[in-house]
Amino acid sequence: MKKINVFWFVVITVLTGACSNSSSTSFSENGISFTCPAGWIVDEKAEIEEGFYVCAEKEGTNDSGMFMVMAFNDRIDPDIYINTYEAELNGQGVFDNLSFSSILPASYGMYEGSGATYTASVMGVDFQGKITMFEVDGRSVCITTQEALEDRRKNNTGFKTIEESFRVE
Repeated sequence: MKKINVFWFVVITVLTGACSNSSSTSFSENGISFTCPAGWIVDEKAEIEEGFYVCAEKEGTNDSGMFMVMAFNDRIDPDIYINTYEAELNGQGVFDNLSFSSILPASYGMYEGSGATYTASVMGVDFQGKITMFEVDGRSVCITTQEALEDRRKNNTGFKTIEESFRVE
C-alpha cells in the first residue's frame, strides 16, 4: 500500500467563492467526470504525485457547498484514509466540536465502498460532511462533500446533480 501525503487530503475552502451566476458545465479530466451544476464552479484542480484532485464549490460568499474528489493512482485502505482525514481536520484548529461517525459501507452514485459522516462548527456555523471511498480498476477514489447545515436545502439539487453524473473512467 502506498503512503499518501496528508497535505492534499484537507483543502477546506467552504467559506470562499465568487459572486456570479454560472450555467451548468461538464467537467472531465484524468478519468473523472461530472456535471458542475449552475451556480457551482470548479475552483481547484491539480495533478499530484498520488493522482488527481478537483474541488467544486457553490458560488457566492455566503454559500457553503463543497464537493472534492481525490483520485489516487493506487489502492488506498479506506479506514486508513478516513482516519487520517479525521486526524488532519482535528489538527487544523479550524473546526470546533468535530465528530466523526463510524466507518460503514457507503455508496456514491453508482459506486459502492466505505464512508463516514462528520459534523463540526466553523466560526460559529454548524457544518456537516460526508466522505465516501471506493475502488475502480485498482484506483481508489475519495469523494468528500461538506456544507453548512443552514445551506442544506439550497445545496441539495447541486449535490444530487453532481452525484448522479459522477463517473470514473
